[in-house]
Amino acid sequence: MRGDVSVSSEHVVIVSNREGEFVAGQGGPQPGGLLSSWKEIAAYLGVNVRTAQKWEAERGLPVRRLPGGRGRVLVSVEELDAWLQAPREAEPSAAAGGAGSRLSFGRVGILVGVLLSALAVAGSLFVSRGRVPAGWRVVGDALVVVDVHGRELWTKQFGYALADYQRLSSLGHNMGWVGDLDSDGEPEVVFLAHPKAGGDPMVYCYSRSGDVRWFFQPGQKAHGFPEEFHPPYNPQNMLVFRVRGAVRIAVASVHHTWFPSQIALLSGEGKLLGEYWHSGHLHRLAVTDASRDGKPLLFAGGIANGYRRAALVALDPERMGGVSREESPEYQLPGTPAQEIARVLFPRSCINRAKDPFNEVTSLQVMQTELVVGVREESDAPAVVMHRFTTDGRYKGAGLSSRFVARHNELEHAKVLDHRLDEPGETAALSQLQWLTQPAEMTRNTGQNTSR
Repeated sequence: MRGDVSVSSEHVVIVSNREGEFVAGQGGPQPGGLLSSWKEIAAYLGVNVRTAQKWEAERGLPVRRLPGGRGRVLVSVEELDAWLQAPREAEPSAAAGGAGSRLSFGRVGILVGVLLSALAVAGSLFVSRGRVPAGWRVVGDALVVVDVHGRELWTKQFGYALADYQRLSSLGHNMGWVGDLDSDGEPEVVFLAHPKAGGDPMVYCYSRSGDVRWFFQPGQKAHGFPEEFHPPYNPQNMLVFRVRGAVRIAVASVHHTWFPSQIALLSGEGKLLGEYWHSGHLHRLAVTDASRDGKPLLFAGGIANGYRRAALVALDPERMGGVSREESPEYQLPGTPAQEIARVLFPRSCINRAKDPFNEVTSLQVMQTELVVGVREESDAPAVVMHRFTTDGRYKGAGLSSRFVARHNELEHAKVLDHRLDEPGETAALSQLQWLTQPAEMTRNTGQNTSR
C-alpha cells in the first residue's frame, strides 16, 4: 500500500530509527539559528526578558516584529552576535570618564554572561541550528516531536494507547505532517490521533513550541445519520496541498465499526471547508495539479461497500460536499447528492473472485502526466493491477503487475484457478471500468456510458 503523493515540498517521510520507532522527517531545508520569542532571545543574551526588551528600546537590539500580534518577534543568532560585537557610543553622563568605564565593564559583563549561559544551556534550549520541529514518532500513548537530527523537542501524551503507527506507515497511511501552514517562517505539526481502542480520534495542529493551535474531530455529528453511524470516526490518512496559493488539508476518516467514510477539507487554520461522505472505506489520497480548468483535483481511493468493488473518486477542492449516491438503499446515506467530478468502479479479476469478497484501491501515485492507481486483487498477496489515468481523470488503460502474473500461475498450479492466464484478454477485461459519475466531455471522448 504505497504511493500516496503530496504536492507539497514539505511532506513528511517516515524512517525507522535504531530502536525501531518510526520518525517522520521533513523534506527540504529547515530554518536554522532563528530565535522567535523574547524568552529565547533573553536566554541567548544571558539576561531576563525585561532587560532584553529594554535593550531593544535603548540600545537598538535588532529584533523584527512578525505579523499576527501577541508580541511575536524574530532575530537570528548571527544578528545578535554582530550586535554584541558592534561598538557603541558611551551613554551621556556628567562624569565622562566614569561613564565610559561603566559601559566598558558592562559590555564585558554581557559577553561573559552570554558565553556562560550558552555553555550551560546549549543542550536544552531551542537556540542551536535545527532546533525546530522536523519530524515525529509515536511511543505508546505519546506523540514525540523531534528536530532534524532526531533529538526530542517536546512530547504530548494522550492518556490512551495510540494505534500501531509503524503498521499504518507501512500501509501508506500519512498520519502526520511538519511544515509551515501559515507562511510565517515557523513550522507547525499536524497529527492524526488514532486510538488503539477507546479514546477520542482527533486531528491536532501544534505550534513550534507544542501549543495546540487548533483541533478537528472527524465525523462530527455525522449530519443526522442513524445512531449506528455516529462517531467516533478514526482518521486514516492526510494530505496537505495548495489551492490558488491557499493551504488545504484533506483528512480521510472511517467509522470505527461500520462503512461510512468522510473526506474532510480543512483550511490551514483548521476550519472545515467541505466534506464528502462515501458508503465505503476511502483510505488513499492524492492531488493532481493539471485538471481541465487549471485547478487541482483531489482523488480518494478505496472500496465501495455497496458494490463490493474497488472505487476511485475525483473531487473539486473548491466544491466539496454531499454524499455518494448508491443503488442499494441499505448503503444510501442521508443527505444531498455529492458534487463529484468522477466516480469509477474497477472490475474484479479472476484471482479476486476466487479468493476475496472484493478488491481495493491500495495506492495512488502521481506522475508527471499520469495518476497510477494500484488495485489489490488479493488481501494476503501482492497481486496488483495498475490502472492509468491522465492527471485530469481520463482513463488510459490497465496493466498486470509481475506479482499478479506470478500469483495467477501459483493459483492455477494449486487448482484454485481452472485456466491459464491470457494476459491480453485479462487486461482487456480489467479495463472495462464502470463509471458511476462521469463528466460529459469524458463520456464523449471515451465512448463509455455513464451507469448507475
